[in-house]
Amino acid sequence: MALRKLANSDLNQDGAVDDTSSGSPVVARGTSELPRPVLASSERSRDPYVEVRGLSHVFYARDDTPTPTLLDFDLQIGRGEFIAIVGPSGCGKTTLLNVASGLLVPSAGTVLIDGEPVSGIQQKVGYMPARDALLPWRTAEGNVEYALEIKRMGDRQAVARDMLRRVGLAGYERRYIGELSQGMRQRVAIARTFATAPQILLMDEPFSALDAQTRAQMHELFMQMWENDRKAVILVTHDVSEAITLADRVIVLSPRPGTIRLDLAIELARPRRARELYHQEQFRQYLAQLWDALGYDTPDAKDLSASHS
Repeated sequence: MALRKLANSDLNQDGAVDDTSSGSPVVARGTSELPRPVLASSERSRDPYVEVRGLSHVFYARDDTPTPTLLDFDLQIGRGEFIAIVGPSGCGKTTLLNVASGLLVPSAGTVLIDGEPVSGIQQKVGYMPARDALLPWRTAEGNVEYALEIKRMGDRQAVARDMLRRVGLAGYERRYIGELSQGMRQRVAIARTFATAPQILLMDEPFSALDAQTRAQMHELFMQMWENDRKAVILVTHDVSEAITLADRVIVLSPRPGTIRLDLAIELARPRRARELYHQEQFRQYLAQLWDALGYDTPDAKDLSASHS
């Protein structure tokens, strides 16, 4: 009860957006319909693979000053569904990933994966952080093998070499990380993430450090890998265009403490190629909806195309 009172007070003070008179988030499909109330859990997914129930979290400074980051957060993700989450810094995006991975115990609420509450590090979860977090004293092959070692999986060398081949790094297995470009390092990180065959992928701005051209290449490479088995994905990003390009749904969070402001279904055919999407009117309409939900003006379409060419 104290957590709820504190978080609500902070929410009012920060001026988080109420999209309806009751403060409920909205969901939209496509661009021809007006936003409507978020569907009840049973209506959205009768068999969700990931469920977030009433998740709230507060961080405390050394002087015990509280900082609420998430408030009564609910989310359902189906099997094989790709979710992207966007929102201002500090609204709880990474906190959600850390709770879902078992790295963080929330102040209230729970996350269930395949019906089981998350408790401790999850073997079925693959986590791809903002930085590649590769070990410089290991080769590309050794870095992929390391993920397999942690999960005590066999045939490590064979699996590592196969994954590096799939991301276009055949012949670079014995190269050390310092001998690879940033794009090649990111390919190693993708190979490492997929090597353990996770049932759900948690991704915290994994492409943010790349230049625009390399980022577009990594988008297409990642989507090719993902299309093979369609695991559930939660992607955190500040790049709205990236969210539309990759995801089935884009979730917009309010300022801290994070609550869902908009749940937008992305109805673009797959497979997708970023360079083709940016010129589609539907893509631009999605872009306008998301920027409006975030409270910013939509970037000029010509500038957007130029930055990703």
